[in-house]
Amino acid sequence: MVRIAAISLADEPPFHLGELYVRPATRQLVRAEATQTLEPRVMEVLVALARAHSEVVSRDALIDSCWGGRIVGENAIHRVTSRIRQLAATIGEDCFEIETISKVGYRLIVREAPPDDSAPRLNEPIAAPSAPASNDRRLLLGVLATTAIGLTGFGAWRAFAPERRGAATARTLAARGREALRQDLGEQDIQAVAYFKQATQADPASAEAWGGLALGQLQLLKAVGDSAGEEAAAAEVRSAARRALALDPDNGDARAALILIRPFFRNWTVIEADCRAALRQRPNPVLESALAEVLAEAGLGAGAIAIYERLLAHEPFDPDSNMDFAWTLWMAGDLARAGQVLDNATKLWPGHLRVWLGRFMFLALAGRPSAAIGMVEDVEARPAAAPRSPVIPFDVYVAAARALLTHFRSDINIAVSGILDARARGVLDTPRAVSFLAALGAVDAAFGQLDNYYFGPPTAGGRRRALGPYSDRTTRILFMPASEPLRVDRRFAPLTRAIGLDGYWRATGSVPDYRR
Repeated sequence: MVRIAAISLADEPPFHLGELYVRPATRQLVRAEATQTLEPRVMEVLVALARAHSEVVSRDALIDSCWGGRIVGENAIHRVTSRIRQLAATIGEDCFEIETISKVGYRLIVREAPPDDSAPRLNEPIAAPSAPASNDRRLLLGVLATTAIGLTGFGAWRAFAPERRGAATARTLAARGREALRQDLGEQDIQAVAYFKQATQADPASAEAWGGLALGQLQLLKAVGDSAGEEAAAAEVRSAARRALALDPDNGDARAALILIRPFFRNWTVIEADCRAALRQRPNPVLESALAEVLAEAGLGAGAIAIYERLLAHEPFDPDSNMDFAWTLWMAGDLARAGQVLDNATKLWPGHLRVWLGRFMFLALAGRPSAAIGMVEDVEARPAAAPRSPVIPFDVYVAAARALLTHFRSDINIAVSGILDARARGVLDTPRAVSFLAALGAVDAAFGQLDNYYFGPPTAGGRRRALGPYSDRTTRILFMPASEPLRVDRRFAPLTRAIGLDGYWRATGSVPDYRR
């Protein structure tokens, strides 16, 4: 076994793991047109294992080099190595794997040689990979076509080459933008938009780049919500989408952006109709996901499950789709499958905020509150708050789970008080607050939160503060098992009528699952 010196990512040179290019200083993995950014600890452990050149690295050596020798639990190391295994199965497929040596440590095995004989060995500095070369046949056809319109020889090449270089760069940047969007994290949304903007600058005639930019800007608009600049942000979405459609009338990303710029809330009928119409013309995973979301938001979880299964069969490593699938299975009462999906998602994305919160809520509200408390107590495995989100109120989560475990009136009172205080301070969102309040039997408080959430909080003069035209509100929480106390209350039917769900059910001839 080997000892590894302390890791300083800023000072680590890049290296290859087979076809995978590793940039420690920027925490990036690059392969072909795909790029993935890692958590610092994950990159540190990957570097430590790579330094060992296929020798076994003990857990103590990893702790010394990556955790500075401080005491950490076994779960912290397991979380990081699980994340690296997930990378080995996705962007690093057929490039490397991690072997666990029972009761000893870990060994990194590189499964392929670097791309060519001149490529550096591990830890030997190398230059960043260039953009993928254009297909030779397409390049030849392009040159011949240019020649046919009056350009010849070297002049034809000079006229054509800059365009092809720009197109290749745009494709690479657009691929990186799509990968960043797929991670569904606030800072990655911003990075995705930056990639797409660079792609449009590299090749202004790329419909792919403009369509991706429209989707990225839409995701930012939805994430920010009630901001003062949402009209300007929406205008940017529409502008990018229309530019893409002018270049390619069939661009799926642009069509999806224009359909989904409206909030789902109170627009379920028209969004469903538009999605179905577009999908009849050609497949589009973004619109398929949106259709499944409409069904789930309207309490039609059984109809959404088949769509999520189809999406995940095509793209199993999308954290957002996995979490939506788990939530919908839970809504439909299939707790066993929901738990399996959540457990697998936790192994694949251990540091993902939505994954962690989703599994915590499931454990706390589906009969395993002690396991939920254990998640919070595992400090190393806790996620970091998103850049645009406040600090995560772990103390409120623990109090709620403890009250669900003991059912003591004193614990319930403490939990309800903490939930309402966290809502007032803006550190706990309404959907999670309502789920906990309903499960704890605080039905009046839950309806009070829903009233403000769906109709706008009252101002000092007693009037309602109107929701912005792009402000979304989830209704899926009304149909989750934890909300059963709300559905049997006399106030529930007037609520669904007032927010427009009854109108959607009539227009589509559908019946929500809870009424079946």
